Amino acid sequence: MQERKINFERNDDPNIVVDPNGDIAKKINKIYQNLKLNLGFCYDQLVAGKLTEGMKETHLSLSEAYMVDFLSEMNYDSIIKKEKDSRYLEIRSLNDENRQLRRQLGEKVSNEDVREKIKIMSQVFSKWWSMNGFGHVSNSDLTFSQYRMRVNLSGHIFCSRYEGGMSVKEKIEHFGRLGFDIDDEQIIASDNSTQILLKLLKSRFPRADIYEMNIIYNSFPKYQNIIVEITDFNDLI
Repeated sequence: MQERKINFERNDDPNIVVDPNGDIAKKINKIYQNLKLNLGFCYDQLVAGKLTEGMKETHLSLSEAYMVDFLSEMNYDSIIKKEKDSRYLEIRSLNDENRQLRRQLGEKVSNEDVREKIKIMSQVFSKWWSMNGFGHVSNSDLTFSQYRMRVNLSGHIFCSRYEGGMSVKEKIEHFGRLGFDIDDEQIIASDNSTQILLKLLKSRFPRADIYEMNIIYNSFPKYQNIIVEITDFNDLI
C-alpha cells in the first residue's frame, strides 16, 4: 500500500472557525445526534447478534448522508474543492512537462526507427489476429495516426498463416466454444457475436474498440468488414 502523505500545515492553521450566532453549532448538533443514533443502533444490534444485512445497509447509508451534511455545514466541501483544483494544476503542469520531454525525445528518433516501430506493432496485431481471430490482415488495412491504430478486418474466416495456428474448421469449432453464433461454418453477425468479438479483442488489446461494422445479408447476416481502433500503443507490444 502506498503511504499517504498528511498535510500537517493544515492542522497548524490558527484561524478560528467563525460562528457568532451559534447557527452552525445548532445545525451540526442535530446532525451529530442523528449520526450517533444510527451508528449506536448498528453497534448495539451487532453486539446482540441481531444486525441483519438489510438493517446494516439502511442505517449506514443514513449515517453516510448525515456525515456528508455535517461536512457540508462545516464548509469542508470547499476545502476538498481547493485541494482538487490544486492537484489538477499540479497534474496539468506535470503533463505539460511530460509532453515537452516526449517531444524532445521524438525529435531525436529517426524516420527509419519510426517505420521499424510501426512495422513491429503491425506485426504484433496481425499475428495475433491470424492465430486467434478471424484471420487475414493486409498491410494496407492497417493505418496509424497520432493517437491510434485503425485496422479494417475481414469478417470471413481464414486459416492461420503462422506455424501452430488453426485451420478454418478448427477456428469455427473454437469460435463455437467461445459462444459465437455460427451457421454453415460462418460467423453470424449478431449482438451476441459482436460482444464476444469485442471481449476477444480486449483480452489482448485492452484499449481496443469496434469503430464500425459493415454487415451483408445472404441467407443470414454476416460481417463483411469490421473496423477496429486501438488507442494505446502500449497494447501493441
